[in-house]
Amino acid sequence: MSRSSDAASLSAYLEARQATYLEELRQLCAIECPTDSKAGVSEAAAWVRRWAERRDWDTQVFSDDTAGDSVVVTVRGAGRLRALLVAHLDTVYPVGVA
Repeated sequence: MSRSSDAASLSAYLEARQATYLEELRQLCAIECPTDSKAGVSEAAAWVRRWAERRDWDTQVFSDDTAGDSVVVTVRGAGRLRALLVAHLDTVYPVGVA
């Protein structure tokens, strides 16, 4: 495949999923999860866990009685290459701003 056909395939793939992506992003961003809200951070972690499990990815939740839960998502691939993506679940905005 040429680079231009790869780019066209990727573009078509992303365009076909844009509405779903935007809706999922809206749902996640609507969760009020400031740093000092254990309940909010745990709710965001639960959302990510459900999102990943719908894709048949492995999840592991780490409970934290102070800061809120965190979640590790593992996506198994066919090859030996590995990638690690790290994100935080809290926001800098107080409750009522989201």
